Amino acid sequence: MNNICIDRIPEELKKLNQWVAWKIQPKENGKTTKIPINPNTGKYAKVNENGSWGSFEEALLRYNENGLQGIGFVFKKDSPYVGIDLDDCLDPATHSFSQEALSTIKHFGSYTEISPSGKGLHIIVKGSLPAQGRKNGSIEMYAYGRFFTITGNVPDEAPSEIADRRDELLLFHQQHFGVQVKQLDQGVMQDGEDDPIIQMARKAANGKKFDQLWKGDYSGYPSQSEADLALCQMLSFWTRGDSRIIDSMFRKSGLFRPKFDERRYSDGETYGQATIRKALTNNNLSVGPSPQTESKQPKFNLTELGNSERLVYRHRQDIRYCHTWKSWMIWDGQRWVQDKSDKIKMLAKEVVRSIYFEAGQATDTTERQEISKHARKSESSYNVNAMIKLAESEVPVRTEELDQDPWLFNCQNGTL
Repeated sequence: MNNICIDRIPEELKKLNQWVAWKIQPKENGKTTKIPINPNTGKYAKVNENGSWGSFEEALLRYNENGLQGIGFVFKKDSPYVGIDLDDCLDPATHSFSQEALSTIKHFGSYTEISPSGKGLHIIVKGSLPAQGRKNGSIEMYAYGRFFTITGNVPDEAPSEIADRRDELLLFHQQHFGVQVKQLDQGVMQDGEDDPIIQMARKAANGKKFDQLWKGDYSGYPSQSEADLALCQMLSFWTRGDSRIIDSMFRKSGLFRPKFDERRYSDGETYGQATIRKALTNNNLSVGPSPQTESKQPKFNLTELGNSERLVYRHRQDIRYCHTWKSWMIWDGQRWVQDKSDKIKMLAKEVVRSIYFEAGQATDTTERQEISKHARKSESSYNVNAMIKLAESEVPVRTEELDQDPWLFNCQNGTL
């Protein structure tokens, strides 16, 4: 077990229920990894599930009574804390810091402690972390989705209190990750957030997973490499396998790091190129409308009438409107039935989602933005109902047409 200097750990962190214990676990490649442990159950904790965390006292008790390696603090969203992790910057034999480490300690002037290995530093500050870039060589920065092992081992050269260092964070991030950022009152905005492809992907069945990866959170994966591949696979679906667009969009995501451009293979292929190639080869995702269906769709106007035409185009064979009964009729595979469960509205919502897909296929930037804007506008309840109302006259049916032959009898296995 590691010695923990309890008195040196900031009181403001001790008051938060963002604590776990941790243990070392061997990996197949001979290396080890630190596994967070739920202080209350002793089972594995998850850095993206606050129900698996506990108080400082609970984490300390779990550590002391179960022979674990230490305690850790979890960074979570909507929290002011950011962690800077510096590896291999301290010589355990001489207890001397590298010049870069000393410069970083001075730059932030905030709580700093020596990591359990005795070779690295953890710095905790308050501020906002840009979306792009999380790791560059021996430097890592995190605002959520990770936990820091906490030792309380504060070196003489460092402060023991957590300071607000918003401007220093932005400058340090720009210097080490090469990303230009703009500071706004609400925080830092990321390029690409308004891209219609991103809008579509977030609305898909696996949209939550996509959003986590897009923001740089790979806590649900064994390593960032697996997360890189997963994001590229999702992007390959929405870009129809266009490697150039995948590359461009990945660079806007929170997972992007300098490693993406490192040449890792004898033929000169970079890590990023290899990851995209694997994504295109192995992608069997199904997260949205069928590309074959979408590619045949004609262009429709960006209006309520255009939306009603989209609805009829996509579902003409399964929908009719009976003006006599003032009711939508739905084909259930055997017969026409009155729509008592409002299925027509579900189909209309599918149409709205398909408009985002249309935007993603547009090659002209201005056109993509216009279609994406129309898709967002179409999400309102008013516009969904307007689409349905305008479609009534497109697929009319009379009551006598619904049961034309009295001698036919519908059964589950056919018609008699």
